[in-house]
Amino acid sequence: MTQFRTIIVDDEPLARQQLRGLVQNHDWLELVGEASDGLKAVEIIDDVKPDLVFLDIRMPGRTGLEVVEQLSHKPHIIFTTAYEEFAVVAFELQALDYLLKPFGRRRFERAVGRLTNNADELVDRVRSVLDDKPLQRLFVRERGKVRQVPVNEIRRIEAADDYADVYTASSNHLISCRMKMLEKRLDPSIFVRIHRSSIVNLNFVREMASCGNGRYEVTMNDDEILIASRSGAARLRELTGSDSI
Repeated sequence: MTQFRTIIVDDEPLARQQLRGLVQNHDWLELVGEASDGLKAVEIIDDVKPDLVFLDIRMPGRTGLEVVEQLSHKPHIIFTTAYEEFAVVAFELQALDYLLKPFGRRRFERAVGRLTNNADELVDRVRSVLDDKPLQRLFVRERGKVRQVPVNEIRRIEAADDYADVYTASSNHLISCRMKMLEKRLDPSIFVRIHRSSIVNLNFVREMASCGNGRYEVTMNDDEILIASRSGAARLRELTGSDSI
């Protein structure tokens, strides 16, 4: 069976102890390191290059989400969290799974069981998930359930502190994922960051007009008007060939 070199990242000693015991019960999981904060996590993951990381989301130094953003090495990720809303983030990032604290042996077995099913194929597939392949869907909470939103239905995305507000033709959804992370995962030929607080889908842009100072007024198909900053306008000109505006 394929051996999975494993790292545990959690700021709580008892949580690390629990995971350590669960990992060590499996001969095919080799524990090769631990970290108690996000800064150390980035360092040890990029240095040791494990196959699998159990990654807490709320930690000092760097959150688990920031750790994922900054990694050069791309291992399997199983998020661990005491906060149920972050389950949506796990889906959004297409993580292998997430473990909601407190979890037991059965839930742990189900998460790592995904690794043992066609393990060699999963290594290649999951390692590529956080690379350059654009997202095809987001998962959002709606009426107590999690449902998927195809990315091609998204008209625009607005920043909302540490969240992002995703707008489709019929609704909008607040998701716990930052704009910077979404921008990295969306197809750059379609989704353009026109402002630090706005990403637009070019397929839903009706018209653009100069509003002075190198900025653009962007009118969406639903009549929403957004202002593109000078850098955002430059990206729009590059992608649309609108140098004459």
